[in-house]
Amino acid sequence: MEKNDLLNDDFLRNFVQKGSLESPSDDFVEKIMVEIKQQPEPVYAKTPYYYYLKSVLGYIALAAFVIFFVLSSDIFFFNFIPGKQYFSDHFLPFLNSIILPLKALFNDTKALTLPLMIIVSAGLLFVFDHLLTRKRVAQS
Repeated sequence: MEKNDLLNDDFLRNFVQKGSLESPSDDFVEKIMVEIKQQPEPVYAKTPYYYYLKSVLGYIALAAFVIFFVLSSDIFFFNFIPGKQYFSDHFLPFLNSIILPLKALFNDTKALTLPLMIIVSAGLLFVFDHLLTRKRVAQS
């Protein structure tokens, strides 16, 4: 409808001409303001240091993995690192003595290999997820 069509409509014309102007009551604003609930001011809680440590823990694990890789590798240009010889002569055999029972566990029986691999990988995924996922702080 165009503006001229609205003026030609009998119902609208009568409604506008005979309709009275209504005004709100005197205490209208007060009634509305009472119904509006006041929001509390936001309370900013201090984040515990535990959360900062937890957010950096993934990067620390990655750095430890890279350092371990560099120290245990046979790549010739990593030979300048001090202590690399001690690491490869003493720490790697100790680590190998820890890993050998796990290798035997996975290699002895074929029936247990797949379930054990699933259990170990699910456990590692759970641990990594727990370490790397940030938890939200509830504010009150």
